[in-house]
Amino acid sequence: PTLVLICAGFTWVDGCEAQQAKANQMNSKGPAIVAAAARAHGARTVWYSTDYVFDGGVQSDEGPYLEADKPNPLNVYGSSKLQGEREVL
Repeated sequence: PTLVLICAGFTWVDGCEAQQAKANQMNSKGPAIVAAAARAHGARTVWYSTDYVFDGGVQSDEGPYLEADKPNPLNVYGSSKLQGEREVL
């Protein structure tokens, strides 16, 4: 393949609080493994994150958030997705 879409994740925010290990596996470690396999085969990866990586304080006049805005997750879900972003990139 030339493109791999990662659409899966543990998106139940309250469930992530109760099941932190599962949240980290599904939202960080799993996407990292898939992205690494895609890179090994020369494919690009598209992965969906969330605005939960931010704390709700909009830092830009250009819209809700920009890629340059500083992330500051307030819960396990947001933290696991932010770690996933870092792993996939």
